Amino acid sequence: LVGHTDSSGVLKNNIALSRARAESVRQALLDVHAVSSDQITAEGIGPLAPRESNLTDAGRQKNRRVEVMV
Repeated sequence: LVGHTDSSGVLKNNIALSRARAESVRQALLDVHAVSSDQITAEGIGPLAPRESNLTDAGRQKNRRVEVMV
């Protein structure tokens, strides 16, 4: 799992936030769906891979996400 944020704020904080976001999804998969903990990891890359422009509210909202990488 890879967590993302928009570009608001300090990079260091966004990296931590995006990792926490991915970890939250990881924990839900472990707890709710009984996924084995060695099958899934959580990382955060903050605002480094935006999907949309960070110049609009709508774009910033779309950049706050967690993606599954297989």
